[in-house]
Amino acid sequence: IVIRRDYLHFVRKYSRFEKRHRNMSVHCSPAF
Repeated sequence: IVIRRDYLHFVRKYSRFEKRHRNMSVHCSPAF
């Protein structure tokens, strides 16, 4: 799934959200 939009990405490593706005390829996201 390729998402091309502004969205908040949860960074599990840092336990925080970061805003991303680029073409991302995600396998599974609960937000969608």
